Amino acid sequence: MTKTEYFHSGCDNKHAKFTMKSGEIIYGVVTTFFIEEPSELYLIKSNNLIEYKKLEETGNKEGLRKLAAKFNIEDVENVTLFNPFEELLLKKQTEVEEKKVDWDARREKWLESISNLYSSIGDFLKGPIENGFLKIDTSNKVQISEEHIGTYTAPMLKIYIGTDIISLEPKGTLIIGSYGRIDMKGPKGEIMIIEPEWNDWKFAQRTPKLETWKITKEIFEEVISKLVS
Repeated sequence: MTKTEYFHSGCDNKHAKFTMKSGEIIYGVVTTFFIEEPSELYLIKSNNLIEYKKLEETGNKEGLRKLAAKFNIEDVENVTLFNPFEELLLKKQTEVEEKKVDWDARREKWLESISNLYSSIGDFLKGPIENGFLKIDTSNKVQISEEHIGTYTAPMLKIYIGTDIISLEPKGTLIIGSYGRIDMKGPKGEIMIIEPEWNDWKFAQRTPKLETWKITKEIFEEVISKLVS
C-alpha cells in the first residue's frame, strides 16, 4: 500500500499525531470531504473537536474549508492514530474549553454588533429618511433561543417604503462559519446578512456555493430595490 492509499483508507477522518519532516508535531484530522476535489487531502487541526464534528455532521463545507488546509503527504515523516481512549480525552478537553466561554459576553457583543449594523443602515438611508421617502423602526423585538446562551431578545429593523415593508430579523450568533446571521426580507424576496468577523457584515446567498458581498451604501440601495420591485 502506498502512502497516499494509506492516508485515504486508513487515516482520513480519524484523529492522529503527525510528525512532519520539518520536526513539527501536529494533532489533527485528515479528511477528503470535498466531493469536487476527491484526490485532495485536507488537514484540520483538532483544537476544537466538537466544532469539527458539528461541521462534519451538518455538511457545512464552507465552515470546514475555514478550518482546513491542503495536506501534502510527502511532508509527513510518520503518523500515529488516536485510540478510542485518546479520542475520549480529546473530547473531554474540548468540552472544558467550551465551558470557559463567557456566553453572556458573547450575547452582548452580538447584540452590540447588530446595533452597529443598524446604525450604519441609518447612515446609508439618511437622505431618503430626511426627505420623507422612507422611514426605519427598531422598536420591534424577536425572541431567539440558542444553546449555551439561552433565550433572549434582539431588535429587528423595519424599513417602510410606501406600502412595502423590508424587515431585518436576527437569527442568532452561534452560526457555523459566522458570528451571526440576519435575514433581510421584502415583498419580492430575501437575502442573508452574515458576520464572518465581528462588525464585518456581508450580504450572502447560496448559488449553490455561498457567495458574499461587502455591505456598502450603494449595494444596500441595490438590494432594497430588488426586494421591493
